[in-house]
Parts: sequence; C-alpha cells; structure tokens
Amino acid sequence: MRLTNYLRDRIAAQLAENALNERRQARAIAEHELALAIYAHVYKPTTRKAMDKLPAGWLPTAQHLWLRVSGGAVEDDLYFIALPAPRCVLAKHNDNKEPSLVLPRESQFAHRLRRLRSEAREIETKQNALRRQARLTLAPISTLRQLGERWPEAKPVAMGVIEQLRCTVAKPDDNAARKTELNTALGLTSVATAAKPAAARKAAPKRAVKKAA
Repeated sequence: MRLTNYLRDRIAAQLAENALNERRQARAIAEHELALAIYAHVYKPTTRKAMDKLPAGWLPTAQHLWLRVSGGAVEDDLYFIALPAPRCVLAKHNDNKEPSLVLPRESQFAHRLRRLRSEAREIETKQNALRRQARLTLAPISTLRQLGERWPEAKPVAMGVIEQLRCTVAKPDDNAARKTELNTALGLTSVATAAKPAAARKAAPKRAVKKAA
C-alpha cells in the first residue's frame, strides 16, 4: 500500500499525539481538580444546598467556568476551565457576560490557572515539533512495506490510522433510501423510473395487408 502525503501527515500527527497522551491527561486531571476547588469556592455549601432544593432543570448547567484574573498592568486575563462533569450554575454565570469569579492576580487560584495555561502551550509546542520530526522521517518512505522495514515501531500506529480512515470511508450510504423517501413525499419520479415505461414500450405489430386477388 502506498503512503500518500495525506497519510503521512495523519500518521505523523497520531504519533505526536500518542507521545504526549499521558502528559495531556495529567494536565486535564489537574484542571478538573482546580475547577472543582473554584466551584466550591464560588458556590458555598449553603448555596449548593439551596440550589439542590430547586426543581430539576430550574438552573442552567455548565461544563466550564469562566474566570477573570485582574489586578495587573495588562488587560485582564480570561480563562475557561473545564469541570469534570456538568454542574448547576447561576444564570448570570452561564452567559459569558459575568465571570464566575474575579481572581486577584497574585492569588493561588490565579497562579494555578497560569501554570495550566503554560502547560497547555508547552504541550502544543512539543506536539507540533514531534509531528514535524515524524513527518520528515516519513517523507522518504513511500509504502507500508517500507515503513515496516525502516521504522517498524511506527507501523502499528500507521495501521491504526489506515483502519480508522477505512471505517470512515466505508460507512454505508443511506442517501439513496433518504432520497427515495423524499421523492415519495414530494411526489417526484426518479429519472430511472420515468424512463422505464418509455423503454419498455413495444412497437405495435403491423397489421397484415391482404393482397388483392
């Protein structure tokens, strides 16, 4: 099987992503822990107890907290931090107009937020560098067989990428059934159906003409 430029790009990207999965997951766990700590700071136990007594669906839910860090010489920093699961929030904290919490620049929460943002940037920079290096290594490899010979450690990842692409391309096409139902609802006749009667018509047999005696 030949490796196209598109396949090389996908394989290189997957290799780089796999290399940093553990670091990315560790950062996500740290973000969830900080989000829960900030949520508990914003919504005190008495507030959460009152919120729990409200009818289901009364309060909006949010997957992220919107925070503002102020008090610096530059424009205030805005942060979206992910919660591990959706939580009930006040309506004013769900429309991106009023942050859940305004943090002083030197607070512990602000320091942890900046560390998380810095870690995310480092991961992205490292992943891009690894992707470029992997792409350069894949450049002279033109077939899957050559990949197994020259870089056998990368072949399982390549097989996984190829299988994923095959599953995506090989999805059953349900457009035909959908169009048939739509044609019926709209009273339309397909081209094939409309052409069939004309093609099926047979020429009428000619009557035999009796010759005069």
